[in-house]
Amino acid sequence: MISFSNKSLKASSVGSLVIQVTNLFLALAVSVLLASDLGAEKYGVYVVVLSTVMLVSIPITLGFPMLLVRFIPQYELEENYAAINGLVVRSNQFVIAGSAIIGVTLCVLYFTAKDSLDYELWRTIFWGALLLPALGLNALRSALLEGFRLVVIGQIPDLVIRQVVFIVLITVFTLLNGLNPSDAMMLHFASASISFFIGLAISIKKLGPALRGKGICFEGREWLQKGASFSLNMGVNNIKSRLAIYILAVVEGAAAVGIFEVAIRAAGFVSFSLAAVNKALGPHISRSYHERKFGQLQSVMKKSARAVFLLALPVVMIYLIFGEWLLSFFYGDEYLATYAPLVILSLGQLVNSYFGSVGLLLNMSNSQGYVVKVNVINTAVNFVFSLILTSIFSLVGAALAYVLLLLIQNVVFWLYAKKQLGVNTLAF
Repeated sequence: MISFSNKSLKASSVGSLVIQVTNLFLALAVSVLLASDLGAEKYGVYVVVLSTVMLVSIPITLGFPMLLVRFIPQYELEENYAAINGLVVRSNQFVIAGSAIIGVTLCVLYFTAKDSLDYELWRTIFWGALLLPALGLNALRSALLEGFRLVVIGQIPDLVIRQVVFIVLITVFTLLNGLNPSDAMMLHFASASISFFIGLAISIKKLGPALRGKGICFEGREWLQKGASFSLNMGVNNIKSRLAIYILAVVEGAAAVGIFEVAIRAAGFVSFSLAAVNKALGPHISRSYHERKFGQLQSVMKKSARAVFLLALPVVMIYLIFGEWLLSFFYGDEYLATYAPLVILSLGQLVNSYFGSVGLLLNMSNSQGYVVKVNVINTAVNFVFSLILTSIFSLVGAALAYVLLLLIQNVVFWLYAKKQLGVNTLAF
């Protein structure tokens, strides 16, 4: 059994923070390479297809990544390793079956509508479909290690190795052949596949001795019920976060999508510490909740929120002062229109950091049903706000709608956590 302690939480948080920072810089390099090589319009096409792939990957995993993080600490406490084995097997079965269904559906669509589809767009969709199982299986493998609190090593294949391989492939391919959206998606598939097999080898080495020979059992009904809630919640969150992309694609075109995606990527540097802490906190929240250690839970949530906020603040200041210069230097003058939405999104992420890991707290403490309801309502409101504001203010409107709904969601979750769990997640 892997030990549980505040020391292990700090080590996981620091290690996860290093991985997240590394991933952010690597993702920035990927974004710069693709945006500059493809241009705003073609980069926008790639972003729309990739956003759709990420959205479709959620139902095929059926919330199993969150289930692994949620249930492994509980089963480990009960020494129910057969249930862990069953959860791993069932989750992989769902991803493979879901990917196969998507593949067959795309084949049918292609042969019925191939004459009306742009060839380059179809090739991009084709490689995106192949990317689906790689992303899904990568998510499961990472969640498995995360559930056992091997947070740092669980993130390395997907957040570091995949990005490094992707950068190398983009660079070589561009020098030899030039780059189109379909080529970029193909290279993404190749890098994700390589990182999966490396991650699989790590998982077998680290967890094989603990799980091998422990039998297997399934708790199908409970997994499906909670998995469906997690999946719906993740799907709604994904739609909500990418809604501006689709609305911009319809209202302003692919070039606006490419510009807005650069703003989203850059704003990710503001919330990188929150993402890092969430990776480490998940299994610890689940365990503390099941052991009813609410005092410990309050202390951890407050300290983590303060650290996240204080790390986010200087990033926002850098963007406010040097944002335009940084955009021009890394992306070129074509992307200077990114500055205004970048400032708005960054301020929104700063406020998001101030509220701490409140959404994760609710998901890890049997409140995922409430989270789903709030997110469904929030998404419907977000659609209306995004459509109106984007139609009037273009990129700035899309950013304003995103930040406004993020603020509303955090306030609602914070009030619920304080009332139902007695936990205040605010930084100060």
